[in-house]
Amino acid sequence: MNDKIENVEPEVPEIICSIPAGDLILDPKYLARGSLDFQQTIRLRDSDPSKWDHITVTPHPNEDGKFIIVDGAARFAAMKLIFEGDFSELNCLCIVIEGDDWENFYELSCEINLRNVARPLDFQDRLRYGRFLRKKYPELPVEEITRRLELPSDGLDGVLPTNGRGPS
Repeated sequence: MNDKIENVEPEVPEIICSIPAGDLILDPKYLARGSLDFQQTIRLRDSDPSKWDHITVTPHPNEDGKFIIVDGAARFAAMKLIFEGDFSELNCLCIVIEGDDWENFYELSCEINLRNVARPLDFQDRLRYGRFLRKKYPELPVEEITRRLELPSDGLDGVLPTNGRGPS
């Protein structure tokens, strides 16, 4: 199963389309970082939006025509600042991923952000993702998770449970 961690990004169909900003919803439970970084939002506000990556979204399960942001929360917040909160008519180019496995959307958000060399996940976010991976893939050795997420291999006893298998 060591190859599973290398290919952990969920397989989900995606398309790029233009979506009104007013139809985008920010829900922190699906974000790799768990919360919005205000300093990053300010840096983005002061940068050129034409150079930003697309926002990644998925259709909202309960609200037709609405989309939940999976990746791009700081870009979305910076847009609100640039347009002073009144941007409901503005269209955003978004990567839309389809599916109904909500765990996969958190996992996808984490995988996108693990590859973000300009702004990698901090220790707490990687640790939270490590716990998620340990629960979702109990057969995956703890050493493989710590290596992949660049977490210290010592001192994680009890933090990344071994699911009764003893040290992996």
